[in-house]
Amino acid sequence: MDPEKSSYEDEDEDEEACIQSWLRGLYVTASELASMLPTSNPDAPDRILRLLACYSVLKCKLKELDNGQVERTYALAPVCKYLTRNEDGVSMAPLSLLFQDRICLESW
Repeated sequence: MDPEKSSYEDEDEDEEACIQSWLRGLYVTASELASMLPTSNPDAPDRILRLLACYSVLKCKLKELDNGQVERTYALAPVCKYLTRNEDGVSMAPLSLLFQDRICLESW
């Protein structure tokens, strides 16, 4: 650990590394993602991630641990390239939110 950095900076770097790994298509666990969220239910992120995997927004893979237990890991599916920022910092997510807005839908 760098003595010049606070523990908060180290946590920010760990979170950023996890997010960057996920954006590069690497598989991460729900617990890794949950550690970055202010949640009182540590099982909730895994449930949401499983739901997204059912709809092919995420890919899910089972990983066997050394103790014989199985853990789910998740990676972004190809559709996520439209929902995350590209190298120019542009995403189609705001357009999707606009088209899903109640006022826009009621105009049809």
